[in-house]
Amino acid sequence: MTRGVRVAALAVIALAGCPLGTDPAPVAVIVAAPDTLVQRDYWATVVTLDGRGSRDPISRDGAAGALRFEWLFDDPGVRFEAGTLPTDPLVRVRFEGTSPPGVTLRVRTTDGRAAESFVRLALTLR
Repeated sequence: MTRGVRVAALAVIALAGCPLGTDPAPVAVIVAAPDTLVQRDYWATVVTLDGRGSRDPISRDGAAGALRFEWLFDDPGVRFEAGTLPTDPLVRVRFEGTSPPGVTLRVRTTDGRAAESFVRLALTLR
């Protein structure tokens, strides 16, 4: 009987991350390269923001294929490189560099589950 109680307790711990009866949220992942800009860069440096590591934990392959992406920036002067859209999993952008830019990636599954991740790029002096 003790053994059954332990198993039930482990099951509750495993489900603590999501409400019973709901699917877990996707995972939003941002990789920025470079992750530091020179202050007052004035759009000279191209920053690659990669969200392809994002995933849906309940998809068959666990990959980001069925996710929809949305990149948001707290820098109003952000510029996208040609051929890059704010709904692509990988974007190439430039920043003015007058303040450390913040980047948010929102991912959403086709059934409406969503998650977001945030990163703030650092600024260095010349």
